[in-house]
Amino acid sequence: VAPRATPALPSVTPAVAVEQDLPEVAIGKTRDEPRRVATGRPEAGQPASAAKPTSLAREVELIDGAMASLRTGDARAALVAIRNYDSETAGTGQLAEDAAAIQVEALCAIKDPTAVTRLATFDQRYPRSAQRSRLADACTR
Repeated sequence: VAPRATPALPSVTPAVAVEQDLPEVAIGKTRDEPRRVATGRPEAGQPASAAKPTSLAREVELIDGAMASLRTGDARAALVAIRNYDSETAGTGQLAEDAAAIQVEALCAIKDPTAVTRLATFDQRYPRSAQRSRLADACTR
């Protein structure tokens, strides 16, 4: 019996991931919500860190710092802490309502003219917030 010829195997070249080769996936919560395309990369103009969510522990740390500043009467430091929170969470953190409330309270404390607009935005975004009465009090002082 003659030996069988083994078919030639194609040579294998290791694959190199190329950014443009990532699949695109449309995501959105509802049909009415604008859809965006997820490619596995941060959106254009977003830092690479935007792809990695902030831990809840870090969010709590940032919110606690902002609250501590408010308690000691340093509203400007509270606003800086909230800017840091927004920057680190890309505005989508789990404690976003708390961050927004602290921002409104701090703006009211320094009599910032944008406080009224921020309070209205807060009311629209969080209509059932338990923090609403506290914010109304802070903004009428």
